[in-house]
Amino acid sequence: MPRLAQIALVGALTTFALTGCTTTPPIRSIVVHDGHLDRQAIEVPANTRFTLTAAAIDTPSAALSAGPLGLPPTALPNTVSPPPKPGQSLSAADIRTVEFELGPIPPGTYPLRIVTGDRVQSLPLIAK
Repeated sequence: MPRLAQIALVGALTTFALTGCTTTPPIRSIVVHDGHLDRQAIEVPANTRFTLTAAAIDTPSAALSAGPLGLPPTALPNTVSPPPKPGQSLSAADIRTVEFELGPIPPGTYPLRIVTGDRVQSLPLIAK
């Protein structure tokens, strides 16, 4: 192999290896606000690791589980929202969360179970 081709190949492999090491898994989130879910479904890339974050705002008792994903019932930390002020909102930095590293999972739909008090809700996690 000519010297120039060897240098190009080594450079390309090095670049590929470095970019492969620096990628981070996608992050998806669920927020239970005053007992209500902030979305109707969550989509994630199939066969890829991802991070699922979950939090509760003004919901003192909330738990998340997903048996098919091996996620046991886990209490969600509650953040009490401050009294509203004109032009101000609760920033993401103020919300206490819990994180789950999940996947890779095959394509399909996986039910996430959210329990708030005595109410049970289901949220589909769709891997495409």
